[in-house]
Amino acid sequence: MEWSICSNGRSLCAVAACLVVLAAVVGCGDARDDRLRVVATERTSSVAVAGVEGPEGPLVCAGSSLLEFKRGALDELARVPSTYRIGAMYAGFISSPGYFDGAVQLSGGDLVLVRDVFGPESPDVFSHHELVVMSLAELEAPPRAIIAAPLVAFFGVLPDTNADVLVSLSLDDSSGTWWLTAERNAGRADHSEAWTHELDGSVGAVAVSGSGEQARVGVLWMEQAGAGDTDTPRLDVFDVDGALDEQRVTMPAYDRPSALHPYFDGDIDGWIAEWQDDSGDHITLTLGDSTTELSGGDYDTAHDRILAIGDLVKDLPGEELLMLMGRGDSESRRAVIAAVTSRGLKVITDLQEQAVGSAVVLDVDGDGLLEVAGTQGIPGATVNARGEGPGRVFVWRFNADGTLESALHSDTYERGVSSLGSIDLDGDGVLEILAGYERGAAESKAYVDVLEIDRPIR
Repeated sequence: MEWSICSNGRSLCAVAACLVVLAAVVGCGDARDDRLRVVATERTSSVAVAGVEGPEGPLVCAGSSLLEFKRGALDELARVPSTYRIGAMYAGFISSPGYFDGAVQLSGGDLVLVRDVFGPESPDVFSHHELVVMSLAELEAPPRAIIAAPLVAFFGVLPDTNADVLVSLSLDDSSGTWWLTAERNAGRADHSEAWTHELDGSVGAVAVSGSGEQARVGVLWMEQAGAGDTDTPRLDVFDVDGALDEQRVTMPAYDRPSALHPYFDGDIDGWIAEWQDDSGDHITLTLGDSTTELSGGDYDTAHDRILAIGDLVKDLPGEELLMLMGRGDSESRRAVIAAVTSRGLKVITDLQEQAVGSAVVLDVDGDGLLEVAGTQGIPGATVNARGEGPGRVFVWRFNADGTLESALHSDTYERGVSSLGSIDLDGDGVLEILAGYERGAAESKAYVDVLEIDRPIR
């Protein structure tokens, strides 16, 4: 039996890798401004957190533990061995939106986990990865292996009619070959491999788009050229049946793709890619078979980074970009909302907020309007040898024109917040924010906080 079922109240738990991996967090914890209140805290073995929907209500998925929120406390329901986790752990994908994007949950409620498998004769030597399905309805049942691969760098779900298509990207270190594989009916006894594509080159980023009529997966990669030739940057987009979409295009002549984001312009779906080269950072937009660089006009992207994409300005069609804008040093860069125009990117709102680590777009209160949750560090604050400094969690709410309506903050965390999750734990229609962090100097320990909004955010 792989699982141990817990029924004796609160206990230590392990927090899993998931959602967005965030750097340090914002500002000083002035009580006047605090609207994110800690309602539960639990010690964990890792700082990453995620919320999942169980058959009897919402749960906090915490590494090898599942926690439920009861009577103002987090109680452990079940635990798996430490070799299981929620997220793929390929370091080169940390900047990709698909790297930590919450827990991967199938339509029937089962969780998809990745398992580290070690050699039978060398228990300390890593052998390969397995993707396994864990039933939340039958916690006593061991997770079921469905895919084995040398190294799983990414996995996600493409919803299809009456089925789930589990897509995974794996790397064969021995040959340097990447494989994009899809498993249809994942989580069911009749699951089967649907399709596989070999990518002969190096992959820079991958992302799943589910906003259009059909879900798709995009891969930003460098296609290997022959001897003496230059590798070709490409964006390949596949549908649930593995068909190569018409958006297979040659990208601009940059050789270091770093991130990929699905994007909707109000009419059609596309992709926004981030690149690096010796001259700085670049951002491109692909719509159909056309790719353009999003620079020029009144905006320069040489040292900028996309934090999140969503419909943040209701007065404008399509989606906008939440970005960090400014010089190369992170503390001088400030957050802005930018719109895509025919002349490139146009700043709609300069939020005048510095030291933002990362952010995610979500509807906190279920009213159909999007907010942003994230973390910020304190500019100029003292940091330790590991680069950690004080910070806090924030939630931003916007007016229809993109201006900031209100900002909610948590108390200050001495060493910042490393990861965030969200889920409505108490059923009131408002999401709670999950914060994973470390505290303690001599002996560092990981914790998870449940934060709730203690006043209306409007």
